[in-house]
Amino acid sequence: MILKTLTDDVLEARLKKLVRTERKITHLVLQYIGEVDRRKLYLQRAYPSLFEFLVKQHGYSAAAAMRRIEGARLLIQIPEVSEKLESGALNLSQVALVQRAEREYKKDTKSGIPIETKRELLSRIENQTQAKSEALISQALDISFVTKNKLTHHKDESVTLAITLTKEQLNALEQVHAMLSHAVPEKNWASLISYLAQKEISRRTGGKTPKSESKYAKRETETSQREIKSLLRETKPSQSEMGAFTSVAETNSGDSGIITCKAQTLPRQRKAIARKLKQQLLLKDTSCSYRDLQTGKTCSSRHFLQIDHIKSISSGGNNEPENLQVLCGKHNRYKYEREASCRGEFLGYKK
Repeated sequence: MILKTLTDDVLEARLKKLVRTERKITHLVLQYIGEVDRRKLYLQRAYPSLFEFLVKQHGYSAAAAMRRIEGARLLIQIPEVSEKLESGALNLSQVALVQRAEREYKKDTKSGIPIETKRELLSRIENQTQAKSEALISQALDISFVTKNKLTHHKDESVTLAITLTKEQLNALEQVHAMLSHAVPEKNWASLISYLAQKEISRRTGGKTPKSESKYAKRETETSQREIKSLLRETKPSQSEMGAFTSVAETNSGDSGIITCKAQTLPRQRKAIARKLKQQLLLKDTSCSYRDLQTGKTCSSRHFLQIDHIKSISSGGNNEPENLQVLCGKHNRYKYEREASCRGEFLGYKK
């Protein structure tokens, strides 16, 4: 069908129908995202977060993914928002704005916005523009919305980073710059940030810096033992490791991904993993190794990395290197919860 052949009235009527359909689909999408979030299905699919699942698996832009996550979570708290979205009284940007306002509100009050207050805010901003909605919410909660950070990419692959700092954050950054003036003599924020980043990389890798290390980081070649110990600090054994209860042992049935369970009394304590071994593992594997057997996808997150037992201590596992792997914090907890309940699919252990 050629749109140019439609009369003005027909074109407008069909557009109106499509808009209604789009709104209905949008609130259904939010309900599905909310259920994915509840089940933590993104973890099973080897994504470290719901955000990455929506961006990388389903192709949403970062901003679109965030709006839908915010909307999905608000729908769980206030189901009637679904009707407002479908009717057009509210849009996704307004819903996300309320959730963003709650984060700003928490910075000052250390508590969330009560559900009834959220309902009142949503009622106030119905059929309002985004700018008007921001003003109404700011006045009601006595908060200010901080401008989001922005990255601008250039053809030479350099980037311009625009960020908003609080007065305290700027003072702290200036103080650090003064303290490091011998290492970073240039009055240049990019140089300071680069230096601090390389220092942290060096600290977390036990003193080994990447080949792309900046000239500033090379001025200090050794990381203190205190910093290394901070990275490798032992965590307290979990309840499953202390053996305060009877748990389950699992056995991997090959590629089928099935876990066979049987009751087993846990040992009272376990031998801690040697710090040197932890360091070696973190240097060797620099990202989460969780793998979804259904798709073959590996998580690969580099955030909050932890050492995990492939075969748990409760099942007779040990601290040998071949029984250890690197997982991100979320997949480590997810794997433990699935093992503890002894249900569902094989959890993507190394083979």
